[in-house]
Amino acid sequence: MGEINIAKWTSDWASQTQTSYWFENTTTSTNDVAKQEFLRINEPLKLYVCGFQTAGRGRDNNTWVTPAENASLLCSWSLAMVSPPQHISAPRLGLGLFQSAQQTWPQIDFNLKAPNDLYIGSKKVAGLLLESQSQGASHRLIVGIGFNVASHPEQIPESTHLGEFHSTLSELEWTQFLSALKHEIIDAQKDCLHPHLGDGPRRRLLEALNKHPLLSEPYIDISEHADLVTGSGIVPWATL
Repeated sequence: MGEINIAKWTSDWASQTQTSYWFENTTTSTNDVAKQEFLRINEPLKLYVCGFQTAGRGRDNNTWVTPAENASLLCSWSLAMVSPPQHISAPRLGLGLFQSAQQTWPQIDFNLKAPNDLYIGSKKVAGLLLESQSQGASHRLIVGIGFNVASHPEQIPESTHLGEFHSTLSELEWTQFLSALKHEIIDAQKDCLHPHLGDGPRRRLLEALNKHPLLSEPYIDISEHADLVTGSGIVPWATL
């Protein structure tokens, strides 16, 4: 993979597409910055981007390790909501990330591992951290994304990066991915207001999850509440 700068490519794309955005070379966590702006932000959608995180976070108090400066997509999307987002937001937005990557790089074996980690084969390449904020009539959903593009943390053996499977990434190709991702996030936004997943997202989510090569058994169905059904029983999404 040639010389790339994911943070610059992403902020340039935001400027060119008139997507409201915040950018710093280094910050603690883009989710934290987005949360700090909660009551000061008027835009229906705002993107927060950085080249390096000193305190990146994952689910369940896990740490998101930044392997190298400007080598990963480190961003948060802050979405205005008319009511508090529902619990199906996590699977719905995980599906959106999967579909964006699959659309841009159909030759790569992307799959999902519940609850919302993006994998290539048996290695994790991206993850989501969703957080919500509400005060009075103001509600926002913050969608944090960490995507290893040009490198990954060598100390985490189950991780990988896009460049291991696609060594010719161009800025144009990256902006196509970002446009697809923005479209998917906006499309999912309205679904996140409802307590039930629609038939279409459930079907596509089932397919993406069953592509994961390390499943102990396949999923038979996904309920409207996003619970996973296997031959052994039901796994509530909220417990994952």
